[in-house]
Amino acid sequence: MSDYYELLEIPRNAAADAIKKAYRQLARQFHPDSNKSQIAAEHMKLLNAAYDTLSDPIRRREYDEQLAAEAHYGVTHDAFVPQAAAPPSAPRATLNPWLIVIAGLALGIVVLLIGTLFLFRNQLASFVLPNVATPTRAPVVAAAPTRAAPTYTPTPTPSPTALPTATRPAPSATPSNTPPPTATLLPPTATPLIVAPPNPVPSVAAGAFRLVTSEFQNGASGPRDVFASDADGGNKINLTHSESRNEQSPSWSPQGQNVVFSEFNSGFLYITNAEGNQLTQLTSDPAIRDANPAWSPAGSLIAFTSIARNDLINGLNDKSKVFVVDPNARQRKLIADLPGRDLTWSPDGKWLAFRVQISASQTLYMAASDGHAFFYYQTGAATLRRIAWTLDSKQVVYEAIVREQSEVYVTTLQPTFTVQRLSGSLSVVSPHGRFPGLPFDGEWYPPVISEVRR
Repeated sequence: MSDYYELLEIPRNAAADAIKKAYRQLARQFHPDSNKSQIAAEHMKLLNAAYDTLSDPIRRREYDEQLAAEAHYGVTHDAFVPQAAAPPSAPRATLNPWLIVIAGLALGIVVLLIGTLFLFRNQLASFVLPNVATPTRAPVVAAAPTRAAPTYTPTPTPSPTALPTATRPAPSATPSNTPPPTATLLPPTATPLIVAPPNPVPSVAAGAFRLVTSEFQNGASGPRDVFASDADGGNKINLTHSESRNEQSPSWSPQGQNVVFSEFNSGFLYITNAEGNQLTQLTSDPAIRDANPAWSPAGSLIAFTSIARNDLINGLNDKSKVFVVDPNARQRKLIADLPGRDLTWSPDGKWLAFRVQISASQTLYMAASDGHAFFYYQTGAATLRRIAWTLDSKQVVYEAIVREQSEVYVTTLQPTFTVQRLSGSLSVVSPHGRFPGLPFDGEWYPPVISEVRR
């Protein structure tokens, strides 16, 4: 049994109805009410885990990406291997009683000598230094203790349960068949690639939105390229025209003049202009796989996730971390030592929100772009599928699926960290289209402003 698909006896392209049907058929066979064996009970646990993963679109996509990565690197996947037992602890060393006695005698002799010297210190001083006055010792002023920076405590709500915050110690139209333009791979230069815009959230006339997506070259198979089109799918062009690369997760620059994307096979980040005739490699470390880039509205930083290839090959996906990189200086900086997903910038470019899968629930994190402030909130939801920000960059809005019901929550960062269900209406901005809704592998330029009502 190598993966969840084989466990449910379904193909990897099975539809949601087929997954549910297969699960119910197997559940009748192995449910404890109809099968009392221990093997059936263990098998039922695996069936539940498989169904929970494959019935959720986002968790299924992440699971499929994990299977694809392991297949690419030749790793045998087995979701059911038990944890190795902890090694036995080493026996505690015992002290020899005679050593304790000798140490006590030596300590007593040292104390006796110090006491003798203290009693006869005046005579010794007169004998050794008869003409030198004994210096006086200046009083020592103790430094005032440094107070730790205050942390924010979230206001508890009935559901989900809030945790105290923590500070981080010292992230369709058919493709055109026109001939590909000549793309030039440029080396790093001193000339800035991006100039920060004066307005982090640009306005645009109705119908003037542009959409960038990652799609198969031939519609359903082959390498994935980056495409740009109008909102209605018109004027669609292939920006990359790759023959062997698999480009994913494209993200617009603030003025819509460039697109950053990740390449699956090499694990590098690239930047192309909106015409598709100038390609620049942003990262190039062969020992690291970079992915999921997101361009900040200020234009000066690009957030992305990064994992060492050895960790990826060994299936240690939780070793992934969130970084930011300056597209001009090419210098990366660690923002969060966490496997973040759905990196979403605040409109002012000062905060980065993302989700992290911890056990069976999702945790929402908000990290400052300089790495000096850090908040988290355990949502208690198995699925957290969209993240958006209010226009003033003070609140994070997310959609949680709890017991198959959709709920929208508002997280306020300052002045007091609070989390509550949305009641009334709220304007949010998201590069992934109208909020709430299903995410997809693409972005709108400019980000879409939505009015959310509950």
